Amino acid sequence: MVKVVKKAIYLTWEDRFKQLKSFKKKYGHCCVEPSSSAPPGLLSFVNNQRRLYASNRLTQTKQEALEKIGFIWKASESMWQNKYKELLAFKKKHGHCSVGWSNDEDKSLAAWISRQKKLIKDNKLSTKQFSMLKKIGCSLEHKDNWHKRVGQLSVFQKKYGHCKVSRNHSDSAGLGKWVQAQRTHYKKGLLSDEKIQILNKLGFVWAIRPDYFIKLDQV
Repeated sequence: MVKVVKKAIYLTWEDRFKQLKSFKKKYGHCCVEPSSSAPPGLLSFVNNQRRLYASNRLTQTKQEALEKIGFIWKASESMWQNKYKELLAFKKKHGHCSVGWSNDEDKSLAAWISRQKKLIKDNKLSTKQFSMLKKIGCSLEHKDNWHKRVGQLSVFQKKYGHCKVSRNHSDSAGLGKWVQAQRTHYKKGLLSDEKIQILNKLGFVWAIRPDYFIKLDQV
């Protein structure tokens, strides 16, 4: 019995680029992932272009061709943009950005939004990404948790006469860290006017000298 050996098909850069353009036309983005229904080898091609770009080994002509179709050089940014477009499509269909967990098709997007909320809480979401989400009406704030913290801060203010909570203060676990996060959000312009007003009414101090709490501990 004669064993038939299939000859490997070699695709040029231009061939792969055409595949990527077709992928973009079909899905609206160039974010090829392992789970994507993409032609075999296209994911490797995309990853290789990023490596070549990072090491300055990609020709200017190829770089411009890729950028012209919306290619994003950072994989993490590409994946973020892909999910953002999914959220835009969800809003267009439903009229809002409140993605629930009950529908299996939406669970991945709901998990992504939950992740964005965690990033903003930890001060790790970029100002640009925050603004993009805010612009389409996507709420990244756990309102109940925020107001709960305000209540704890109000109790602290009545007890001590100020809102300068140190990170290691034991009255309310995590309150000092939350207070510092509000200052960081304020500096980045990520805090709403409503919240600024609420905190101002409590006598919130937006700028603290780095050595303030060190001196306080020494008293």
